[in-house]
Amino acid sequence: LFEFMHETHPGVQDMACDTFLKIAKKCKRKFVITNPQDSEPFISELLNGLGETIKDLEAHQIHIFYEAVGEMIHSELDLKKKEDYINRLMTPPNTQWFQLITQATANPDILRQQDVIRNVANILQTNVYTCQSLGQAFQMQISLLFSDMLQVYKLYSEFISTQVATGGQFAARTTQVKLMRSVKRECLKLIETFVDKTDDPKLLATQLVPSMLDPILGDYQRNVADARDAEYLLGISYIDDTEVLKVCLDYWNHLVCDLFQSECNQETLVRPQQFAFSMGAGPVASVRKQLFSIPLSKLRLLMVSRMAKPEEVLIVEDEDGNIVRETMKDGDVLAQYKQMRETLVCLSHLDQDDTQSQMLEKLALQLNGKEYSWTTLNCLCWAIGSISGSMMEEQENKFLVTVIRDLLNLCEYTRGKDHKAVIASNIMYVVGQYPRFLRAHWKFLKTVVNKVLSLFTAIFNKVGAALTDAVPRVFEACFQCTLQMITQNFEDYPEHRPKFFALLRAVTNNCFQALLTLSPDNLQLIINSIVWAFRHTERNVAETGLILLLELLQQFQKSEFMNQFHQTYFLTIVQEIFAVMTDTFHKPGFKLHAQILQHMLQASLSPQLSQPLWDVAGTPGGAAAYPNNAAFVRQHIIQLLTTAFPNVSAPQVTLFMDALFEAKNDLSAFKDRLRDFLVQSREFNADGGTNAELWAEETAAKQELEKAARMAIPGMQNPNEIQDDMAAT
Repeated sequence: LFEFMHETHPGVQDMACDTFLKIAKKCKRKFVITNPQDSEPFISELLNGLGETIKDLEAHQIHIFYEAVGEMIHSELDLKKKEDYINRLMTPPNTQWFQLITQATANPDILRQQDVIRNVANILQTNVYTCQSLGQAFQMQISLLFSDMLQVYKLYSEFISTQVATGGQFAARTTQVKLMRSVKRECLKLIETFVDKTDDPKLLATQLVPSMLDPILGDYQRNVADARDAEYLLGISYIDDTEVLKVCLDYWNHLVCDLFQSECNQETLVRPQQFAFSMGAGPVASVRKQLFSIPLSKLRLLMVSRMAKPEEVLIVEDEDGNIVRETMKDGDVLAQYKQMRETLVCLSHLDQDDTQSQMLEKLALQLNGKEYSWTTLNCLCWAIGSISGSMMEEQENKFLVTVIRDLLNLCEYTRGKDHKAVIASNIMYVVGQYPRFLRAHWKFLKTVVNKVLSLFTAIFNKVGAALTDAVPRVFEACFQCTLQMITQNFEDYPEHRPKFFALLRAVTNNCFQALLTLSPDNLQLIINSIVWAFRHTERNVAETGLILLLELLQQFQKSEFMNQFHQTYFLTIVQEIFAVMTDTFHKPGFKLHAQILQHMLQASLSPQLSQPLWDVAGTPGGAAAYPNNAAFVRQHIIQLLTTAFPNVSAPQVTLFMDALFEAKNDLSAFKDRLRDFLVQSREFNADGGTNAELWAEETAAKQELEKAARMAIPGMQNPNEIQDDMAAT
């Protein structure tokens, strides 16, 4: 390969350098190990003959060569050897650099010569390629250049500003100014590359960023408008520093919104019926918009990669990599999100295709795992949600279908409960940000909601309290929209009902603490959905609602919020259970009706329920109106049943309530008292002919006893029963 690097035949040197880079990436460790037959590793031998090897290469080929050698050096584990190799590798460009700096110190005008400017740019490019492969180890090299590089940047920037101020746009297009701008770009690219590769944020915060604020940002601010290159600020914007990003965002927001407004005005004159427009497409694309097309494309990627957290999102990744709930709203972050959202919306209007492409490419990198992380995915989905309504409806629909499909696939293929929770939460966030799409595509929404409900149910059942922090977020995303689907009537969306209530059960039994953090409105929503469920005429749905209610009551019975919960919902629950138990449509739920009512009466006698269940302010006698909660509950139910069943006298209802309280600890007796009342109320036939469901539990138990007795005597069991048992086994 090295011989080919001296070959002048077209394409041979390029092939040799490209192949050398591929080999270096694949076998990098081989080059820093000393083989038994050699006195030194190959990398040392290569550096000894570096000048001779690269003397016939062109500038772009030298850059590739340096990147390849950097790959080899990067694999050296001995830090002293690594430093020695880097020093030897960078000696040729460093020698040229410091010679130029020395000459420029004596005569700054030398830096205005075009061949010198090209040489400076070439040296910086060599450093960029080397930094790309060396990573953190490049710190020692950038430290040598950094101060002088910033001075060169500032010198060229001032010269460009002077030229443009006097010569206008014509001066900006001269070869000299273009070359100087290329040097400035390479300065920023080198900084950007090192920032991307370094694993030492403290170094950036304490040394690099403070040193460059005035030479770069201050200089940018002082320049005349036409001398400010968006690409320079873009490079700074990519630095992973919040304060730097805030400063840059002010400019980007102003630039993009101004450009968008000017394009809107032009579009209105040319095509008033068309609001969105494509960057550079058609005769209406302005020169100014074409000029900014490349940096604005890069800016879209920046916004997608660094999008701030919107107000609606309540769970984030903390410094330790854990998913946690935000306990307070950050005004600065919200302000940053609003500014970034406004900027990204305008960017979307300026070029919908590029916006869509940037987001989908970023999402593809999540799917293939190359850039997958919680933070990256969150920022991407926040960005996707922020541009809702900025595309033409047809394009938006296609885009969103692709996004949700890819997110569902990502959720399916990704292993780990925490990962699935984050992905599913982002799915619901994105879906919730596009109401126009949801209104027009309920069938698609059904599929999404079904999968998400099933996923979260499985997660909460398996993980339990570990994901308590994710439950606000889930409620906000899932509950309201799903309830709107399933509560319009008892027929639509039958497949969603069991999954919705299965999710509620999973949260109740495994993440109960999360329910205690919900707002009163959300908790009321849960109670309403449970009541709606056990009112349902479909047996499975009604039974699920009753089981869920009983489990919820049992959880609150053990919690410190027992008093608040029962003061709010006790009377409603009692009234609703009596309503379904006595309407003849819900006989199969009798066993659970009885268990819930028994639990309620026991709760009224519990010393833990210390606060009055009645309205103290609106009841004569106030807190002393009743001796205890049980007395109030007894009187309340008597009045309730007397009003509902005028054919049953008050003394009969009173005797019934006394009997219920007496049987409060004996479920069998408790159910007998309820059955007696149901017959007495004439809502059920006295002969029991149509009331078989009221004794379903007892009938099943009796049949099991009879079967066991037959099985105890050989030959007594029916052959068909034996076959059924074998089939079940």
